[in-house]
This record gives sequence, structure tokens and C-alpha cells, in this order.
Amino acid sequence: MAPAGRRTFASLLLVMATLAVVLSIAVTGNLVSRAQILPIGAHQSPCGTAPNPGWFHTKGVWIEDSQNCRVRLEGVTWYGMQTLFYAPGGLDYQPYTAILSKIKDLGFNTIRIPLTDQLVRYDSQITVTQHLRANPDLKGLHPLQILDRIIQAAGQLGLFVILDNHDTTARTKPIAPGEGPALWTEGSYSELTWIHDWTTLARRYQNNPTVIGFDLRNEPHTNGPGPWSLKTYLKQGATWGRYPSKAWKRRTDWARAARRCGDAVLKVNPHLLIFVEGVQLYPDAKEPRHIDAYWWGSILRGVAHDPVRLDVPHQLVYSTHEWGPWKYRSPQFYGKVTWKRIFHLFNSQWGFILHQADRALRAPIWLGEFNTCNDRKKCVANSKRGSQGQWFQILLRYLKRNPEISWSYYPINGTNSWDQTSNNSILNHHWSKVRLKTLMKALKPIQRQPG
Repeated sequence: MAPAGRRTFASLLLVMATLAVVLSIAVTGNLVSRAQILPIGAHQSPCGTAPNPGWFHTKGVWIEDSQNCRVRLEGVTWYGMQTLFYAPGGLDYQPYTAILSKIKDLGFNTIRIPLTDQLVRYDSQITVTQHLRANPDLKGLHPLQILDRIIQAAGQLGLFVILDNHDTTARTKPIAPGEGPALWTEGSYSELTWIHDWTTLARRYQNNPTVIGFDLRNEPHTNGPGPWSLKTYLKQGATWGRYPSKAWKRRTDWARAARRCGDAVLKVNPHLLIFVEGVQLYPDAKEPRHIDAYWWGSILRGVAHDPVRLDVPHQLVYSTHEWGPWKYRSPQFYGKVTWKRIFHLFNSQWGFILHQADRALRAPIWLGEFNTCNDRKKCVANSKRGSQGQWFQILLRYLKRNPEISWSYYPINGTNSWDQTSNNSILNHHWSKVRLKTLMKALKPIQRQPG
């Protein structure tokens, strides 16, 4: 204990410092924030420029971190593990640690990594030997061992990981319309198998909060042939809920399957975020053929009638994907590209969830995929009516106005498994530099954590 004289002197200094602050306010007329006059030994607010480490949860329309600070997931998809190469792209060109550092340096805080059921189920029988020239230490490992190392390195950089069930079987070519499973099941891969694969991953990473959540299934949709109608919706792919109730089918009800899978995962780890995408078609008596059609996995209108209710509350996030007219110029989507038109489109398909009168139906939204093409004038900064650039500027404006919406750009990949270049990728062919500099500049205003 300090002598009495020292204690008296220290108390005098504290009084003088307090008087100085008060006088400063009185003289200058400026207010001093609470953070500037915290008592000695008190901590600053935990909410900063980056999410705090630890498990995430939801509150209303927001995702929150372990310190109850609001979080905006600002991510990018790094794909490749869903292919028959069973490894993320770019490992021929750069060490995986360098790619992760590049993602961090570009201002992203989250990585979405696509996988397949096949990879999880047969992991111990698969060894990765191809496309690892810049990562010889990964050669001969099982796919999930490679994923372990990537997750560990991501966590060391303060990055978070969302795992995505992108497909049932591994492929090396893009899925054409009408190909690939419209549902989360395929052949011998039943719904129980799909759930089992997710619980396997939940157990593997149940003590690792770098893995913050699971995107349960990429783009549930309806397979062809068209034209789209209520009949094709009911018989050719994913449905949502019991509307119209007379035609409800248990096997194709995506909302029901997502709830079952989410509950099973949360029994293993109750802290994981469960991301549930939408469907492609949804009944609407006002539309031609009584059906509304949109992008694969992007209609969440069914939430209004049949919301997903998980046994563990505050872990549900709805997810959608958005693409511009460069991908498919449908008159139904983009007959007239204006702010008012696209604003209404976003709100009618998924944005309405943020503004439900019934607060119990509100939940966070994650824009799990969006992108634009690699033409600066046409696709990023163009204001020409009806152009991809105009659509992209409207999307950015919408995200800026709604900071509660998290997002993930697709993709970071400079190369992919079926082409040597990707016209919407952020990095160049050698994965060393940013190709879409105009894009990254455009993303900056929405790469800021909410206050």
C-alpha cells in the first residue's frame, strides 16, 4: 500500500484532471464523448471496426457478435472444393495463406467455401494431388484436412468462414439449366444423408468459432422443361411450405427440410448461424400461369406464410442471390431498370422480411451471391438505362441504405476448373493482383461495420 502522502497527492491529481475536463467543456462548448471520460481502469466499448471473435447470433434483423455488437458480414466466395479437384482454386499459383491475406487486405471479413456431400461422405477415401504446385505441404492430404488448415489460417487473420453445401456430387463443369439436382437430395443421397453430412461438419468444427455458420443448400430450384407454371413448381423441384396447402408435398418442401437440418446441426453446436436460401418459383395468382419466377434460390416470399422456426432461437439467417441483366435479361426481372423498379423487386422477393409488421417474422438477410462482369464501363460504373452497370449501382445503393444486410461477392477466384479466366472474378489469373479495381472501389462504401 502506498504511503498516505502519496495517496493524498494522487487524489489531488485526479480531482485536478476532472476539473480540467469540466472547464474544457465550459470554455469550448464542445461535448466530450463518454469514451473520453471513462473512469480510470474502465474498458472502451467492444464494438469496433471488425467483428469480435467468438460465436455469432441474431437479434431482429441484425447479426451480432459475441459482444452483442452488430455485424455486417462482408464476404467473398472462394470456390473449388466442390469440384473433382476437392481443393479451393488458386493453389497452383499462390500459397493458401497468401490468398487469405489478400482477402483480408481487400477489406473482406468472411469467406464462403462451397463443398459437396460427396466430399464430406468420402473424405477419408480421397487424397488431393492436383493443382497444388504452390502448396506442396497440402499434397496427399484428405480434402477436410486441407479445409482444416485454411480455417486455422483464416482464424489467425481474424476472418470468418461459412461452409456452403453447393452440390451433392462433385463436378468439374458448370451446371447447365435442367442439369444437377434441384433438391438437396439426389439418387442414393437422401435427406437423412444430407443432414448426416452437415452434422459431421458440425462436430468437426464445434469448438472452432472461426466457422460461424452453414449455408444449408445452394440454390434450391425447379428443373426444366418450362414454361414455368404452378404445375412445374409442384412437380419439378423445390417448393416452400404448405401454400397452396392442397398440393403440399413433404419431399419437396425446402422450408421443412431446412428446419429439420438446422435443428439437427444446432443439437451438435447451438452457436452456428443457419443460412437458409429461397426457391426459384412461388405461387402467385396475379402472375401469368399463377407462378412467380426468379433466380435459383432467391424467392423468400414463402417466409410470410411459412417461416422457418428453429428449436434454437436467434441463429436463423435467410439468404438470397442476385444477378443482373448481363446474366439473363428477363423482361419479368428487368423490363425497365430503374431504382424504383429494382427497389420494389428486391423488397417483394426477400427485402420485405426486414420490415415485417410481426417482429417475430423478422430475421437477418445475407446476400450470399452477387457479382458483375469484368467490363468497367458496362458493368460497374455505367449509368446507361437498362445496363448491367446501372443495375449494379442500384444494388450497391440498396445495400448502403440497408446496412443490416450482409453480403458475399462471387467469386475471389482468378481461375476456375472449367476455364482459364473468369470474367467476374476479383483477382487476376495468377491470383496475385486485383483485376476488378473499379469493383473494389465501388464496394468500399459498404465495407464498413455498423455503429
